[in-house]
Amino acid sequence: MEPPPFGCERRYFRNHREYLRWYALRSRGFGEWYVPAHPAWSLADNRHVANCKAALFPDFFHQLRTADGEVVGYLATVPGYWSGDAQSLQPFGYIDETLQFDRRKMLALTAWYVLTVEWLRLPSLFERIARRVRASRMRGANAIFLIAIAVDPDFRGQNLPRHLVDAAKQAARRLGYDYVAAPFRPTAYGAYKAARGAAHSDALFLEYCAQRTPEGLPLDPWLRAVVRLGARLVKPMTHSLTLKGPLARFERLRTSFRPADWYTPAPDVWECGETCTWYVDRLRRLAVSVEPNYWGVFDLREASSPPAA
Repeated sequence: MEPPPFGCERRYFRNHREYLRWYALRSRGFGEWYVPAHPAWSLADNRHVANCKAALFPDFFHQLRTADGEVVGYLATVPGYWSGDAQSLQPFGYIDETLQFDRRKMLALTAWYVLTVEWLRLPSLFERIARRVRASRMRGANAIFLIAIAVDPDFRGQNLPRHLVDAAKQAARRLGYDYVAAPFRPTAYGAYKAARGAAHSDALFLEYCAQRTPEGLPLDPWLRAVVRLGARLVKPMTHSLTLKGPLARFERLRTSFRPADWYTPAPDVWECGETCTWYVDRLRRLAVSVEPNYWGVFDLREASSPPAA
């Protein structure tokens, strides 16, 4: 029997090359504004810190490898609590903070990880600390929230997102959680805005999300895909992720990322066919991006998740 084409495992960067690949895949998937193509190495941002985080929370960081060991997809998730009421779901920026640590604490944990796991090969010593950290961050959780799926575009059409979503579901069941949920990015919303020469607005986003195919599925390709995976779309979030950056960085972005696609539907408002919209604050020399998302939920208490939104 041939081995399966992909194996899902806890995220672990074997070397610096794999760490660079993780950055590159996320940058291609989310854009340079969110993730630079290359990391600026620092004590707080390197593969040892990333490996420590995954060792602290092994149920929440996954990767897909091919049979020959090449990494082709990554998944990052966090624990959380959901009451079952759609109105209680928070913006992406809020849930993304769940597993963040104070810089000094993260450095201390990473040093202990490198010493006990990488050098001494005594993971049980690290696990003594990890259990306490894990318990403090997971207490009261009943859901896993997806915060990032990044896949190699050369492997499109091979159901990589399904493998990663299934990994999150398996982890949730293992932990006894009821839900897997995510604020999904409508990938074609940018093209919808561009076709109208429009900027993002609450009304336009809700209009776009209401579009359906003849089969009754969402018109947006990614939302349609997650519904086919079994998610129930429960709440559009018109301002889900906000990110500030220096105006100079934004101006460089306009010359390097899709330079022919930028347009300004209103003074100091910029679009380029992407999901997010940029707003320029010339007084503070800042650019602020705002991205809408749509919350979807996989209810693990059901025999099978609902097939339609």
